Amino acid sequence: MEFKEYLKESIENEKLSVGDIVTVTDKNLQTVIDSNRSIKVYPSDSYVNKFKNYLGEKGKVTFIFSNGYEATVEFEDGQAFHVKSNYVTKVRN
Repeated sequence: MEFKEYLKESIENEKLSVGDIVTVTDKNLQTVIDSNRSIKVYPSDSYVNKFKNYLGEKGKVTFIFSNGYEATVEFEDGQAFHVKSNYVTKVRN
């Protein structure tokens, strides 16, 4: 994914709110992988490898950072991740 396309997708994603139920889709996981590759100073393969385990799982947004595009998501097993809004997808009722 080109940076311009990535940026457009990030901006178009709706903001998350505390209490939202989210899931990790194939597209979200690919975004995490692509984002990790673009980090030249400190890529985190361990984050990606842990995050892969939550593909298709549901989690709950427990905290929103001040910019509104980053959040903490906690999954049912208690594992929490700091995520960008395009790393997860809201689950619709």
